[in-house]
Amino acid sequence: MVEHDLDLERNREQLKSIRRGEWTLEQIETHFEAKERALENTYATSTLPHAPDEERIKGVLLGCLEMHFGSLEGAVRRDASVARLVGEIQDVLARYGAA
Repeated sequence: MVEHDLDLERNREQLKSIRRGEWTLEQIETHFEAKERALENTYATSTLPHAPDEERIKGVLLGCLEMHFGSLEGAVRRDASVARLVGEIQDVLARYGAA
């Protein structure tokens, strides 16, 4: 969240060390409790949006598919009424505290 990037290999060597048994259970618990506090603080102060821009993601995905397969005009249906209905359902659920 801090760097606006997800690097799944950043702590690879540390995790291997834990897997090899080089850390005590107390060290692991202390380390990850501190990490959890830091993550909560980072989340609270992050400038990232709290939800993904789904329309933008769909656009990127469709663009990638079209680059690979060609035009998807006949395969993709964009029905605005479905999105409107889903929005209305979400509004009703939110009003009654079910969302």
